[in-house]
Amino acid sequence: MRINFRNVLAWIFLLIAVVLVLWLIFGDSPTELAVFSVVAGFVLVKMWDMSERQIELEMRAKNGFNNMGEDMSLVKRDMGLIKKRLGV
Repeated sequence: MRINFRNVLAWIFLLIAVVLVLWLIFGDSPTELAVFSVVAGFVLVKMWDMSERQIELEMRAKNGFNNMGEDMSLVKRDMGLIKKRLGV
């Protein structure tokens, strides 16, 4: 597993959000807007990270299906050679 900028940023947002929520509950100091802004930032960063992962997954799946198509072409060619040798 690699550590990238988005993961570090998400952890920072999460830590700040937890601190602000606890501060809001016990100290009544930050505004609700500040807490909401940090939580929204965390959600946006995680959504950004998840969309990048989905794009990578789609590319791997596409490459896998392309490779499978090439393999099926080889199987079809080999079946033609076998039929030719058997005289069918």
